[in-house]
Amino acid sequence: IKHAKNFNTSLNPKPIDAIALNVDISPTIMDMATVISPPNINGKSLMPLLSGKTNELRDGFFYEFFGTPLP
Repeated sequence: IKHAKNFNTSLNPKPIDAIALNVDISPTIMDMATVISPPNINGKSLMPLLSGKTNELRDGFFYEFFGTPLP
């Protein structure tokens, strides 16, 4: 995730080897905007990764697809 240079000077862009999912985008944006995420929201804020407070949010994930397979 790349943020605006004037957003938060405490965040230093760097590669992070951690699992991040698309469902993490909404909680991350809410966290950046200092909005409390609803308790039932899917995903986790990536801010702990971006700020260096942790090295991983999860150690795996489960993916399941319900739909019609492509021909």
